[in-house]
Amino acid sequence: MTKLIYLGCLSQKNYEPTCKNAIKIIKFLDDEYKVFDDAPCCGSLAFNISSDEELKTHVQYVNNWFKENDITELVTICAGCYSYLTKYYKEFLGPDFNVMRNEDSVFL
Repeated sequence: MTKLIYLGCLSQKNYEPTCKNAIKIIKFLDDEYKVFDDAPCCGSLAFNISSDEELKTHVQYVNNWFKENDITELVTICAGCYSYLTKYYKEFLGPDFNVMRNEDSVFL
């Protein structure tokens, strides 16, 4: 069981101080959360320019990454990631996407 701080590729690149502060706050609240340097992009930036098939392939790739890393909960500070993960991942994966559960996770 792994709790992930999912910063998002855009946030990591453009809002480094915000990410550092968010990590401090999240770890203060629950020190079991971890940051992975190799976490894949959620795909929200490609949503408007990619085909549904390409998006589905990417969503499946990210979901497999979550499974391989035993991600059971995540927190994201990126509004794009939050929106995309909570809405579109369920559309593409259906009941296979069980990583995020609003009642069990904290979202910033």
